[in-house]
Amino acid sequence: MSAQPDLEPLKEYARANKPTVVLDTNIIIRCEKSKVLTEACALLDVRICDTVYWEFLRNVNIDRFRERRTFLSSWHASDFLQEKMIIREDNAVTAMYLRLFILLLSVHSHSPESILGFVSPDLWISAAAVEHRYDHVLTENRADFPPSLFDTIVTLATDPKVYLLRFKRKEAQDTWIRLIDDPAITLNVKGSLS
Repeated sequence: MSAQPDLEPLKEYARANKPTVVLDTNIIIRCEKSKVLTEACALLDVRICDTVYWEFLRNVNIDRFRERRTFLSSWHASDFLQEKMIIREDNAVTAMYLRLFILLLSVHSHSPESILGFVSPDLWISAAAVEHRYDHVLTENRADFPPSLFDTIVTLATDPKVYLLRFKRKEAQDTWIRLIDDPAITLNVKGSLS
């Protein structure tokens, strides 16, 4: 039997910063069976976005769909499926997705193919979090969230590991301003990252 991971660093960070955290789909899936991960999420103010909701419920038969929907309705908070807990991927989130995509292309301009792993449902999760100023994501797959945009704040020694990430808002905004101020670049995308 493996030892319980130390949740103290997460508790301390949550106590000091009171972050609202957007969960990656892999976290919700693991919470179905992991008491420790459910306890970790209980320390945080958590949300999911439309992409996570869809990924969690897709590709299952009707019985499993109902089980998962019931799990979400009673997990973490009795109101977890209410509107305030699920971030809608509306026009503002779509615009943020485009800005993050352009930012990734800029940061990885010498090897644009390197962003292919980030341009997935996880970029939608990032866009929903960043647009709503929930600058934290909890995931078990660190590679899905580009280090050029996210710092690792806390790593939980679960199996596999779980990472609390924070969006590098200041660095992203500085890069974005350089991009839109560059006369050699014409961007038809409005908005900011601040």
